[in-house]
Amino acid sequence: PLLAADLEALERAVAWHPWVKSAQARRRLPPAVEVRVEEREPGALVDLGGLYLVDREAQVFKRAAPGDGLDLPLVTGFTRDDYVQRRGDVEPLLRGALSLAGAWAEAGLDRQLPLAEIHLDGTEGVTVYAGEQGTQIRLGGGEAAPKLQRLQTVLAALRAEGKTAEVIHLDNR
Repeated sequence: PLLAADLEALERAVAWHPWVKSAQARRRLPPAVEVRVEEREPGALVDLGGLYLVDREAQVFKRAAPGDGLDLPLVTGFTRDDYVQRRGDVEPLLRGALSLAGAWAEAGLDRQLPLAEIHLDGTEGVTVYAGEQGTQIRLGGGEAAPKLQRLQTVLAALRAEGKTAEVIHLDNR
């Protein structure tokens, strides 16, 4: 019976699924229950002693499984214990990594060097591994945008000479 349906219980049951960010249920005419579901949008994989999916808001929401079929950059540099015990410190790092991945794609770098890994280090800053050969690109700390512009200049110069690089340091002018 439509009037006896427990909409809150329905919302909780649907929202329990890891891919569901939010669920809302309501009664509609003709007699029906309408359920609106907002899915999580994965932004990266994170290594927490196993691979987990993290959404665009830096929320770890699901252990990655082979059937997920996602080609996402991997974020490394902290442990599961770091995430559990210092979540307030780690989530901004995850947001920064997701922001970097977005800036990388926005700059068109993903077409030249697909982003494979973003490694976060408290001392060394950010190091990116990209491309088929796993080119190491050291960004260090600070704002990424000017470093990504310099990277485009370096890549263009290398391409013009028919060369590639194994390591590129952008962390020191």
